[in-house]
Amino acid sequence: MKRHSYFISGEFDPSKRCDIDCGLGQECQWIDGEEMCICSESSCQEDNLRNEPVCASNNMTFASKCAMEAWKCLNSRSGLYIKYHGQCQSLCYCFILY
Repeated sequence: MKRHSYFISGEFDPSKRCDIDCGLGQECQWIDGEEMCICSESSCQEDNLRNEPVCASNNMTFASKCAMEAWKCLNSRSGLYIKYHGQCQSLCYCFILY
């Protein structure tokens, strides 16, 4: 079975059910008669997902790991990873006075 990741606005058949798991931030759709994984933030709306903010390696806060994975897919940023859970802290360039 082929697995493709795309951001596509082409025609798809919502009546067909896909048999592949595309992972977080993607959903499977039938496009032109083929199962394809497409980048999708809407796939993150399921109730069973943990919706806690995460701080990514690009210092952006995402509402959830799934939202980060969808952004990573949409922007072709395969190296993006979670630095820590919670909102990103702003960088502080503080000076210590002696």
